[in-house]
Amino acid sequence: MGKAYQKLSHAELAELKREAVRLTAERNALLSVPVSDRSAAMEASGTDLRPSQVKRTYQKRLDISLHQVTGHNSWDHGLALSDHVCALKPSFVTPYIGKEDAMYDLSKHHLHYDASVVKNDDDLPAFSRTCRWANCGICREDAFYDLVKDLVRQFVFQS
Repeated sequence: MGKAYQKLSHAELAELKREAVRLTAERNALLSVPVSDRSAAMEASGTDLRPSQVKRTYQKRLDISLHQVTGHNSWDHGLALSDHVCALKPSFVTPYIGKEDAMYDLSKHHLHYDASVVKNDDDLPAFSRTCRWANCGICREDAFYDLVKDLVRQFVFQS
């Protein structure tokens, strides 16, 4: 392929570069919209992108979708008791574990409790959660962390 590329004329190289710029612009336009309920083939129609190229945008587009869900004002309507995480907002739950509490040491030792918020790895959705729920619902310290991470990555790029 490299030899064939080197044999191209200036006009052919210019055409390839124009095509690359156009495809990059289509891909960047797609990266600015959330994941839709349409299939990759349907999203690719009307563009010169292949369905496999559309699928490779899903990870970054999933972050847009997630932030739209979390930031939606519907969580503040009605009783406003729930949020995108659970049926009862954390602000309504009284924390029972404090550093001065003996239960804190017990849960830290036996349950590996960690209330700090951590950033997910770059190849997972960027939304941060507490360590217990980070990284697709599994702690980095869990023995199956790498397996779960691989399965989630496959799901995002296969769907």
